[in-house]
Amino acid sequence: MLSMPYDSSRASLFHPGDADDFFGFGALPSEAALCAEMARLAYVKEIERLKAYLQRCHQQIHEGFIFF
Repeated sequence: MLSMPYDSSRASLFHPGDADDFFGFGALPSEAALCAEMARLAYVKEIERLKAYLQRCHQQIHEGFIFF
């Protein structure tokens, strides 16, 4: 089973959108892993940061929607 690093710090708990490791662990092994990563990504408030993270996983934003 593939494991992903877990940040148990208070900063990570209270400000998950400040993380910089979205889609940074290589290919996601399942749809469940993709859903978990997208749930974390929902906390990113700056559109340019969001675009950069989505480029890491080869996705794009188009008129407010994310296409896969």
